[in-house]
Amino acid sequence: MRKYLARNFVAAHITDAAGMAQPVDLRDHQGVSLLSGAGPVPPRIAGSLPDLLLTAGGNEVRIDLTPLFAGASSYSVTPMPAGVTLDDAILAIDPLDEIAPIQIGVRGVNAAGASNPVQFMLTVSMSAPEIVGPTAVTLSSIARTVQADTALPLILAALAADGTAPLTWALTAGAPHAEIDISAQPPRLMLAQMPAVGAQAITVRASNSAGQATASFDLTVEAAVIDPPSEIVVSIAGNPDTVTSGQSLTGTITGAPAGATIQHRWTDGTAPYVGATAATFIPVIGAGGISDLSPVYYEPIIDGAAYRSDRVDVIHAAPIASGSMPDLTMTQGDATATGDASTY
Repeated sequence: MRKYLARNFVAAHITDAAGMAQPVDLRDHQGVSLLSGAGPVPPRIAGSLPDLLLTAGGNEVRIDLTPLFAGASSYSVTPMPAGVTLDDAILAIDPLDEIAPIQIGVRGVNAAGASNPVQFMLTVSMSAPEIVGPTAVTLSSIARTVQADTALPLILAALAADGTAPLTWALTAGAPHAEIDISAQPPRLMLAQMPAVGAQAITVRASNSAGQATASFDLTVEAAVIDPPSEIVVSIAGNPDTVTSGQSLTGTITGAPAGATIQHRWTDGTAPYVGATAATFIPVIGAGGISDLSPVYYEPIIDGAAYRSDRVDVIHAAPIASGSMPDLTMTQGDATATGDASTY
Protein backbone atom coordinates (compact mmCIF):
# COMPACT_ATOMS: atom_id res chain seq x y z
CA MET A 1 0.00 0.00 0.00
CA ARG A 2 2.81 2.40 0.86
CA LYS A 3 4.58 1.80 -2.47
CA TYR A 4 1.37 2.12 -4.41
CA LEU A 5 0.52 5.46 -2.80
CA ALA A 6 4.07 6.71 -3.27
CA ARG A 7 3.96 5.93 -7.02
CA ASN A 8 0.50 7.30 -7.68
CA PHE A 9 0.01 10.21 -5.28
CA VAL A 10 2.11 13.31 -5.06
CA ALA A 11 0.20 15.17 -2.38
CA ALA A 12 -3.00 15.09 -0.40
CA HIS A 13 -5.25 17.95 0.61
CA ILE A 14 -8.38 18.47 2.61
CA THR A 15 -10.85 21.28 2.31
CA ASP A 16 -11.38 23.35 5.46
CA ALA A 17 -14.60 25.06 6.57
CA ALA A 18 -13.82 28.08 4.41
CA GLY A 19 -13.47 25.89 1.28
CA MET A 20 -9.69 26.26 1.16
CA ALA A 21 -7.46 23.26 0.32
CA GLN A 22 -5.02 22.44 3.12
CA PRO A 23 -2.07 20.04 2.61
CA VAL A 24 -2.00 16.91 4.79
CA ASP A 25 0.10 13.82 5.02
CA LEU A 26 -1.03 10.22 5.18
CA ARG A 27 0.79 8.14 7.78
CA ASP A 28 0.47 4.56 8.99
CA HIS A 29 0.02 3.41 12.60
CA GLN A 30 3.79 3.77 13.19
CA GLY A 31 3.82 7.37 11.96
CA VAL A 32 5.62 6.66 8.63
CA SER A 33 4.41 8.77 5.70
CA LEU A 34 2.50 6.77 3.07
CA LEU A 35 3.29 9.44 0.45
CA SER A 36 6.97 10.15 0.96
CA GLY A 37 8.09 7.32 3.18
CA ALA A 38 9.42 9.88 5.66
CA GLY A 39 10.17 8.53 9.11
CA PRO A 40 7.73 8.72 11.95
CA VAL A 41 6.81 11.83 13.90
CA PRO A 42 6.10 11.85 17.65
CA PRO A 43 2.63 10.57 18.60
CA ARG A 44 -0.24 13.01 18.58
CA ILE A 45 -2.80 13.39 21.38
CA ALA A 46 -6.17 12.02 20.32
CA GLY A 47 -8.11 12.06 23.57
CA SER A 48 -8.16 13.12 27.21
CA LEU A 49 -8.40 11.62 30.72
CA PRO A 50 -10.83 12.72 33.46
CA ASP A 51 -9.70 13.56 36.98
CA LEU A 52 -10.06 10.60 39.32
CA LEU A 53 -11.33 10.75 42.93
CA LEU A 54 -11.07 7.28 44.47
CA THR A 55 -11.65 5.85 47.94
CA ALA A 56 -8.89 3.93 49.70
CA GLY A 57 -9.67 0.23 49.68
CA GLY A 58 -11.93 0.57 46.65
CA ASN A 59 -11.82 -1.27 43.33
CA GLU A 60 -8.89 -1.06 40.92
CA VAL A 61 -9.30 1.29 37.93
CA ARG A 62 -7.82 0.19 34.54
CA ILE A 63 -7.41 2.61 31.59
CA ASP A 64 -6.50 1.60 28.01
CA LEU A 65 -4.15 4.30 26.66
CA THR A 66 -4.32 3.10 23.01
CA PRO A 67 -7.14 5.48 21.94
CA LEU A 68 -5.46 8.37 23.71
CA PHE A 69 -2.60 8.81 21.17
CA ALA A 70 -2.10 8.43 17.41
CA GLY A 71 1.20 6.86 16.34
CA ALA A 72 2.32 5.65 19.76
CA SER A 73 4.18 2.36 20.14
CA SER A 74 4.62 2.62 23.90
CA TYR A 75 3.64 4.85 26.80
CA SER A 76 5.08 6.57 29.87
CA VAL A 77 3.52 7.80 33.12
CA THR A 78 5.05 10.43 35.43
CA PRO A 79 4.94 10.43 38.39
CA MET A 80 3.85 6.96 39.50
CA PRO A 81 2.77 7.02 43.16
CA ALA A 82 2.16 3.83 45.11
CA GLY A 83 -0.65 1.79 43.58
CA VAL A 84 -0.14 3.17 40.03
CA THR A 85 1.32 0.75 37.46
CA LEU A 86 1.70 0.62 33.66
CA ASP A 87 1.49 -2.69 31.80
CA ASP A 88 2.00 -2.16 28.05
CA ALA A 89 -0.94 0.15 27.15
CA ILE A 90 -2.92 -0.45 30.36
CA LEU A 91 -2.66 2.12 33.15
CA ALA A 92 -3.82 0.49 36.42
CA ILE A 93 -4.63 2.40 39.63
CA ASP A 94 -5.14 0.29 42.76
CA PRO A 95 -6.23 2.66 45.60
CA LEU A 96 -4.49 0.92 48.49
CA ASP A 97 -3.65 3.97 50.58
CA GLU A 98 -4.55 7.61 50.81
CA ILE A 99 -2.97 9.83 48.14
CA ALA A 100 -3.12 13.61 48.34
CA PRO A 101 -4.24 15.30 45.10
CA ILE A 102 -1.45 14.84 42.55
CA GLN A 103 -1.17 15.69 38.82
CA ILE A 104 -0.13 12.74 36.63
CA GLY A 105 1.08 13.06 33.04
CA VAL A 106 0.71 10.30 30.41
CA ARG A 107 2.69 10.40 27.13
CA GLY A 108 2.61 8.37 23.94
CA VAL A 109 6.07 7.33 22.67
CA ASN A 110 7.49 6.08 19.35
CA ALA A 111 10.85 6.12 17.57
CA ALA A 112 10.53 9.83 16.87
CA GLY A 113 10.00 10.76 20.51
CA ALA A 114 7.21 11.39 22.95
CA SER A 115 4.00 13.33 22.68
CA ASN A 116 2.95 16.19 24.88
CA PRO A 117 1.51 14.88 28.18
CA VAL A 118 -2.14 14.20 28.79
CA GLN A 119 -2.63 15.27 32.41
CA PHE A 120 -5.21 14.38 35.02
CA MET A 121 -5.58 14.77 38.80
CA LEU A 122 -5.54 11.66 40.99
CA THR A 123 -6.86 11.74 44.57
CA VAL A 124 -7.28 8.74 46.87
CA SER A 125 -9.15 9.63 50.05
CA MET A 126 -9.85 7.57 53.13
CA SER A 127 -13.30 6.05 53.27
CA ALA A 128 -15.81 8.12 55.22
CA PRO A 129 -16.39 6.69 58.73
CA GLU A 130 -19.76 5.16 59.44
CA ILE A 131 -21.90 7.49 61.52
CA VAL A 132 -23.86 5.74 64.27
CA GLY A 133 -26.81 7.52 65.81
CA PRO A 134 -27.06 7.81 69.61
CA THR A 135 -29.36 5.31 71.34
CA ALA A 136 -29.15 6.42 74.98
CA VAL A 137 -28.44 9.60 76.97
CA THR A 138 -26.86 9.25 80.42
CA LEU A 139 -27.36 11.87 83.14
CA SER A 140 -24.71 11.22 85.78
CA SER A 141 -24.86 12.50 89.38
CA ILE A 142 -28.29 13.92 88.69
CA ALA A 143 -29.92 16.25 91.23
CA ARG A 144 -33.66 15.60 91.32
CA THR A 145 -34.67 17.82 94.27
CA VAL A 146 -33.67 21.41 95.06
CA GLN A 147 -34.91 24.00 97.52
CA ALA A 148 -36.24 27.29 96.25
CA ASP A 149 -33.45 29.27 97.97
CA THR A 150 -30.60 27.23 96.41
CA ALA A 151 -27.85 29.41 94.94
CA LEU A 152 -27.73 29.47 91.13
CA PRO A 153 -26.38 28.48 88.66
CA LEU A 154 -26.46 24.87 89.87
CA ILE A 155 -25.02 21.82 88.10
CA LEU A 156 -27.81 19.25 87.79
CA ALA A 157 -25.97 16.52 85.85
CA ALA A 158 -23.09 15.68 83.54
CA LEU A 159 -24.25 14.59 80.07
CA ALA A 160 -23.06 11.63 78.00
CA ALA A 161 -24.40 9.63 75.06
CA ASP A 162 -23.30 6.87 72.75
CA GLY A 163 -23.13 7.34 68.98
CA THR A 164 -20.58 8.92 66.65
CA ALA A 165 -19.20 12.31 67.69
CA PRO A 166 -19.69 15.18 67.31
CA LEU A 167 -23.09 15.23 69.00
CA THR A 168 -25.46 18.18 69.15
CA TRP A 169 -27.07 18.76 72.56
CA ALA A 170 -30.41 20.49 73.06
CA LEU A 171 -33.15 20.95 75.64
CA THR A 172 -36.59 19.95 74.43
CA ALA A 173 -38.23 20.64 77.82
CA GLY A 174 -37.11 22.71 80.79
CA ALA A 175 -36.02 26.00 79.20
CA PRO A 176 -35.47 28.75 80.21
CA HIS A 177 -34.92 27.45 83.75
CA ALA A 178 -32.47 24.78 82.60
CA GLU A 179 -29.69 25.13 80.03
CA ILE A 180 -26.79 23.09 78.66
CA ASP A 181 -23.17 24.21 79.06
CA ILE A 182 -21.50 22.72 75.97
CA SER A 183 -18.18 24.43 76.74
CA ALA A 184 -17.62 21.94 79.57
CA GLN A 185 -16.24 18.45 78.97
CA PRO A 186 -18.40 16.51 79.33
CA PRO A 187 -21.31 18.90 78.69
CA ARG A 188 -23.29 19.85 81.80
CA LEU A 189 -26.97 20.36 82.47
CA MET A 190 -27.34 23.56 84.50
CA LEU A 191 -30.18 25.13 86.46
CA ALA A 192 -29.95 28.80 85.54
CA GLN A 193 -33.32 30.07 86.81
CA MET A 194 -35.32 28.70 89.74
CA PRO A 195 -38.72 27.28 88.68
CA ALA A 196 -41.80 27.67 90.85
CA VAL A 197 -42.28 25.29 93.78
CA GLY A 198 -43.43 21.93 92.39
CA ALA A 199 -42.30 19.65 89.57
CA GLN A 200 -40.40 20.87 86.49
CA ALA A 201 -40.06 18.44 83.55
CA ILE A 202 -36.65 18.46 81.87
CA THR A 203 -35.74 16.60 78.66
CA VAL A 204 -32.26 16.48 77.11
CA ARG A 205 -31.61 15.41 73.49
CA ALA A 206 -28.38 14.25 71.84
CA SER A 207 -28.30 13.96 68.04
CA ASN A 208 -26.11 13.56 64.97
CA SER A 209 -26.84 13.04 61.29
CA ALA A 210 -27.75 9.38 61.92
CA GLY A 211 -30.31 9.80 64.69
CA GLN A 212 -31.11 11.07 68.19
CA ALA A 213 -31.79 9.94 71.76
CA THR A 214 -33.38 11.67 74.77
CA ALA A 215 -33.50 11.43 78.55
CA SER A 216 -36.16 12.99 80.80
CA PHE A 217 -36.72 13.50 84.51
CA ASP A 218 -38.77 15.68 86.87
CA LEU A 219 -36.94 18.25 88.97
CA THR A 220 -38.76 18.83 92.26
CA VAL A 221 -38.49 22.33 93.70
CA GLU A 222 -39.28 22.50 97.43
CA ALA A 223 -40.14 25.62 99.35
CA ALA A 224 -37.20 27.03 101.26
CA VAL A 225 -37.01 25.80 104.88
CA ILE A 226 -36.07 28.69 107.11
CA ASP A 227 -35.68 29.13 110.84
CA PRO A 228 -38.88 30.74 112.11
CA PRO A 229 -38.40 34.40 112.94
CA SER A 230 -39.09 35.45 116.51
CA GLU A 231 -42.67 36.51 115.71
CA ILE A 232 -43.63 33.15 114.12
CA VAL A 233 -43.43 29.94 116.14
CA VAL A 234 -44.40 26.53 114.73
CA SER A 235 -44.79 23.61 117.13
CA ILE A 236 -46.80 20.50 117.95
CA ALA A 237 -49.26 20.93 120.78
CA GLY A 238 -47.79 19.59 124.00
CA ASN A 239 -44.28 19.47 122.52
CA PRO A 240 -44.13 15.65 122.77
CA ASP A 241 -41.01 13.66 121.94
CA THR A 242 -43.06 10.61 120.89
CA VAL A 243 -46.58 9.87 119.80
CA THR A 244 -48.34 6.52 120.05
CA SER A 245 -49.53 5.02 116.80
CA GLY A 246 -53.14 6.04 116.23
CA GLN A 247 -53.08 9.12 118.44
CA SER A 248 -53.70 12.61 117.08
CA LEU A 249 -51.16 15.40 116.75
CA THR A 250 -52.11 19.07 116.42
CA GLY A 251 -49.89 21.66 114.82
CA THR A 252 -49.84 25.18 116.25
CA ILE A 253 -48.74 28.47 114.72
CA THR A 254 -48.22 31.64 116.68
CA GLY A 255 -47.10 35.02 115.43
CA ALA A 256 -48.27 34.62 111.83
CA PRO A 257 -49.47 37.90 110.30
CA ALA A 258 -53.18 38.40 109.90
CA GLY A 259 -54.45 37.10 106.58
CA ALA A 260 -51.37 34.94 106.03
CA THR A 261 -51.75 32.11 103.52
CA ILE A 262 -51.14 28.84 105.34
CA GLN A 263 -50.72 25.42 103.76
CA HIS A 264 -50.67 22.68 106.40
CA ARG A 265 -48.23 19.82 105.91
CA TRP A 266 -46.88 16.90 107.93
CA THR A 267 -43.59 15.42 106.71
CA ASP A 268 -40.88 12.92 107.58
CA GLY A 269 -38.30 15.68 107.15
CA THR A 270 -37.76 14.83 103.48
CA ALA A 271 -41.16 14.35 101.87
CA PRO A 272 -44.76 15.08 102.93
CA TYR A 273 -46.98 12.29 104.23
CA VAL A 274 -49.71 11.64 101.68
CA GLY A 275 -53.00 13.26 102.61
CA ALA A 276 -51.58 15.00 105.70
CA THR A 277 -52.76 18.50 104.77
CA ALA A 278 -54.71 19.57 107.86
CA ALA A 279 -53.67 21.11 111.15
CA THR A 280 -54.14 17.70 112.81
CA PHE A 281 -52.55 14.38 111.88
CA ILE A 282 -52.97 10.82 113.13
CA PRO A 283 -49.90 8.72 112.34
CA VAL A 284 -50.56 4.99 112.20
CA ILE A 285 -47.75 2.45 112.06
CA GLY A 286 -48.13 0.33 108.91
CA ALA A 287 -50.05 2.99 106.98
CA GLY A 288 -48.78 5.70 104.63
CA GLY A 289 -45.15 4.56 104.88
CA ILE A 290 -45.04 4.97 108.69
CA SER A 291 -43.09 2.43 110.73
CA ASP A 292 -41.87 2.20 114.30
CA LEU A 293 -39.84 5.34 115.22
CA SER A 294 -40.73 7.15 111.97
CA PRO A 295 -40.10 10.90 112.35
CA VAL A 296 -42.97 13.38 112.11
CA TYR A 297 -42.68 17.14 111.64
CA TYR A 298 -45.39 19.75 111.41
CA GLU A 299 -44.10 21.76 108.44
CA PRO A 300 -46.62 24.37 107.23
CA ILE A 301 -45.93 26.78 104.36
CA ILE A 302 -46.76 30.32 105.48
CA ASP A 303 -46.89 32.98 102.77
CA GLY A 304 -44.69 30.78 100.55
CA ALA A 305 -42.04 29.96 103.17
CA ALA A 306 -41.75 26.60 104.94
CA TYR A 307 -41.47 26.39 108.72
CA ARG A 308 -40.69 23.26 110.73
CA SER A 309 -41.50 22.07 114.24
CA ASP A 310 -39.38 19.86 116.45
CA ARG A 311 -39.35 16.13 115.69
CA VAL A 312 -41.79 13.59 117.10
CA ASP A 313 -41.20 9.82 116.80
CA VAL A 314 -44.07 7.39 116.25
CA ILE A 315 -44.06 4.39 118.65
CA HIS A 316 -46.23 1.34 119.27
CA ALA A 317 -48.81 1.50 122.05
CA ALA A 318 -47.89 -0.22 125.35
CA PRO A 319 -49.46 -3.69 125.85
CA ILE A 320 -52.81 -3.66 127.74
CA ALA A 321 -53.76 -6.49 130.19
CA SER A 322 -56.94 -8.25 129.09
CA GLY A 323 -57.10 -11.02 131.70
CA SER A 324 -55.67 -12.19 135.05
CA MET A 325 -53.40 -14.87 136.36
CA PRO A 326 -54.75 -17.19 139.12
CA ASP A 327 -52.87 -17.68 142.37
CA LEU A 328 -50.93 -20.93 142.41
CA THR A 329 -50.07 -23.12 145.42
CA MET A 330 -47.76 -25.98 144.55
CA THR A 331 -45.90 -28.66 146.48
CA GLN A 332 -42.36 -29.52 145.69
CA GLY A 333 -42.36 -32.39 143.20
CA ASP A 334 -45.68 -31.47 141.61
CA ALA A 335 -45.91 -31.36 137.80
CA THR A 336 -44.91 -28.13 136.01
CA ALA A 337 -47.79 -25.70 135.55
CA THR A 338 -48.04 -23.99 132.13
CA GLY A 339 -50.28 -21.29 130.70
CA ASP A 340 -50.64 -19.18 127.48
CA ALA A 341 -49.63 -15.64 128.47
CA SER A 342 -51.16 -14.21 125.25
CA THR A 343 -54.62 -14.70 126.73
CA TYR A 344 -53.91 -12.33 129.57
